[in-house]
Amino acid sequence: MTVVILHTDWNDAFTPNEPDIATIFIYLPVQYHRTSNSVWHFQIGKWKMRPVVNFMNIPRFSQPKMTLPSEWKLILPLDLPGAIRFRIDLKKRTLIGGPWTTVFSEGAKIEKTDYAKMLATNAKKKGIILNWASKSSHISPFSNIIYNRVGRRSIEKSEEFQKDWSMHNQSAHCFNYSFLDKQVTDQFIQNDPTISRFRIPTDFLPWRNRLPNIRDTVVSSLQHQDVHFFKPIEGSGGHGIWRITYSNRADSMLTLESSTQKRHMHQNDFLQWMVNKLKLKAYIWQRGITLATHGNQRFDVRALVQKNKHGQWTVSSLVVRIAPYHAWLCNQQQGAIVQPANSICDESLISKLKKVALLTATSFQRQISWPYPPGEFGIDLFVDQNEMIWIAEVNSKPSKQFLKTKSDGKIPKSIELMTDYFIYVHERQKE
Repeated sequence: MTVVILHTDWNDAFTPNEPDIATIFIYLPVQYHRTSNSVWHFQIGKWKMRPVVNFMNIPRFSQPKMTLPSEWKLILPLDLPGAIRFRIDLKKRTLIGGPWTTVFSEGAKIEKTDYAKMLATNAKKKGIILNWASKSSHISPFSNIIYNRVGRRSIEKSEEFQKDWSMHNQSAHCFNYSFLDKQVTDQFIQNDPTISRFRIPTDFLPWRNRLPNIRDTVVSSLQHQDVHFFKPIEGSGGHGIWRITYSNRADSMLTLESSTQKRHMHQNDFLQWMVNKLKLKAYIWQRGITLATHGNQRFDVRALVQKNKHGQWTVSSLVVRIAPYHAWLCNQQQGAIVQPANSICDESLISKLKKVALLTATSFQRQISWPYPPGEFGIDLFVDQNEMIWIAEVNSKPSKQFLKTKSDGKIPKSIELMTDYFIYVHERQKE
């Protein structure tokens, strides 16, 4: 018995409107489907489907430049990425394709980014079937691998997403499993002696906390440190962060700054203001770090740490985010400029930053209780004026919107590592 996959050359098989999609037509001799014991299954990843029985109702395939014997009938047309791989399991009567990777995203606007296009291009080149699962995408089979690129907590917590997520993650390796909040991040750093020395002193202020519970913590730290930050435990892009400094210590007057506001407040009024904020969500109270500067502009560092084709952590990208003049937030959404770290940092400092990033990723993988190991982290590091390094934040879904195709046309290392990790996970699943 044979199975034939008829197609034109891959370069000619792409449809004009969807250049990354090829239509594959699977054919079997009709005579082998006249008895029930000759029915084949079609499988992609861990998804299996029994072909329909009434083949006579399926129109014959006809296309210029192709001639089919009359006894062959169309079983299943599929729109799949062009560079897929199939194998035939004769004993199980199954045609198997893959690896199939589904990227959960927020919608079409994500799929059109440079990052998405580069990831799709490199996946296809390496024989990975890549599907973007969002409201704008077609329904796909269950995957070998799920890559969670949903970038908003509200979407991830939604009932609709959780339903799809729970259905898929029972049958596939899921990484970037969920967000980490700032309280969990701080606890992980504090727990591990290998990285606790890089921890910024932080206190957790629970949701609906009362004034007596926060007064001692806040007042005591204000007396010993000039700058503090009041941050929601869930958030990104610098939104919701307040910088607190004394404008007049003798009169207990404080200055509060966010990315959009600036106000002055007496210490007692400030404590009540904090309590009102805590009625809505939990926050952390964190000591301020005097950041190193470049040309009188503050900067911090973002390390993108990913697993390679051997499943080992490696630093794929190290960039500095330089804040605008007189700004204290080093964030792209707030106008920071992104540059390679080696443009302003010497080799010694870069080596230290990479070491801290790798130690952090290793530690977090050991402590995280997800069903599957993480595949990447975005680790924000502060460098103070004495070149001491501090772990500012660890993001389990690092932003990659700043990635662009290199001037020489090559795919960035971060994309190569991601698709290599897809293959690594797939190979481990077969063991």
